[in-house]
Amino acid sequence: MRRVLKYGGTSIESADRIRRAASNIARLLHEGDQVAVVVSAQGNDTNLLLGAVYAATEHRVDAQSVYRVAALGEQKSVYLLCAALRSLSLEAVPLTPEMAEGWPLIVDSDDTTPLAAQKINEERPFELREEESRRHVARHVLPVLRRGAVPVLAGFFARSSRGDLVTLGRGGSDISAVLLGRLLDADEVTIITDVEGILSADPRLAPSPRLIEQMSVAELEIMAARGARVVHPRALRYKTETCRVRVVDFRRQEALSTTGTTLLGTSQPELSAPEGSLGMLTLVGRDLGGRTGLLGDVGAVLGEADVAIAAATVSDRFICLYVPEAGAEAAYRRLHEALRERSWPFESITLRRQVAELRLRSPAFLQTPGVLAEITGALGRRRINILEMITSLTDICIYVDGGDRQAALSLLQELVARSP
Repeated sequence: MRRVLKYGGTSIESADRIRRAASNIARLLHEGDQVAVVVSAQGNDTNLLLGAVYAATEHRVDAQSVYRVAALGEQKSVYLLCAALRSLSLEAVPLTPEMAEGWPLIVDSDDTTPLAAQKINEERPFELREEESRRHVARHVLPVLRRGAVPVLAGFFARSSRGDLVTLGRGGSDISAVLLGRLLDADEVTIITDVEGILSADPRLAPSPRLIEQMSVAELEIMAARGARVVHPRALRYKTETCRVRVVDFRRQEALSTTGTTLLGTSQPELSAPEGSLGMLTLVGRDLGGRTGLLGDVGAVLGEADVAIAAATVSDRFICLYVPEAGAEAAYRRLHEALRERSWPFESITLRRQVAELRLRSPAFLQTPGVLAEITGALGRRRINILEMITSLTDICIYVDGGDRQAALSLLQELVARSP
């Protein structure tokens, strides 16, 4: 099996943990695997390095100088792990981005803004130069694997086609690992971190969350876009169908095949237009934002009528519910009856029939400014009125009149086809 192991900063922050990582890599080699490794900087090294360069220059410093200093954290991890592997009589080959000749990850980015001194988790758009990167991998990485040695790469940084250092931004070492797995046609990329995998909830907020053993890339992208940071969603954009990605606790790295979470599928833009029309129910009132349990009460009334809610939006002036067209009129009557009989703060209810829903999701939305403007502009130029949009970082639901469904779908298909 050809593996890429990515060790996060916590996983190698001490001598004992580096030694344990080296022993685990040695075991995999002895079992016949080919192993490439990507490492992060240890602990707080990057923040310390950035603080030092900004203090020394009083913040009057160019981006390339900052990147060269910051990259010392990953370089330190590379050389420490290589030393530990050699102490176990293994051949280890260090690869760091200042080695222009042997560095395999080539990307281009126009973003040269400074790295924050106390937080390196920043979005950095870039374009992978895949053909050029594959040539470097074929020349400098594959021969190392084939002779049974271990290439150890610094994460978080790449080089541009002009030879400049480029930072991959938030989750940069995850991105490095998945990129390398893609370029190596690896069987598995393993993210070795300080959590046991992807959990059903944050253990700091909810007791006894369960481990999710398998999850689709699309599901994780939704979680990650809303705050979960186990694997950065931008990394998953480069996952191939044939390469597994696993998230494993460094305390259980000796049991890679039986622990952690396996991510399935690939990251692709999706467009769908569910069959059938919806009814749009709007309950209008005042000062709704301060009311507790109101949406639950409305949902309970529809549940008693066996009417499903396809989507909902809430403001301090209204609650808007989308329900299947077949049950919309019955839902309207039940809600109006409840409005008259209960002390609800609603003044009126309206029903609009024949509403079409279009669902658009893409991980590219995470780093593509102006997506909403492009969508609304394209529909506006065709005189298609948007009744409502429900948006998040990765997902956009658009509601239009049913008569505009096909025209809107065709326009959105063109946008998805051009999506990066």
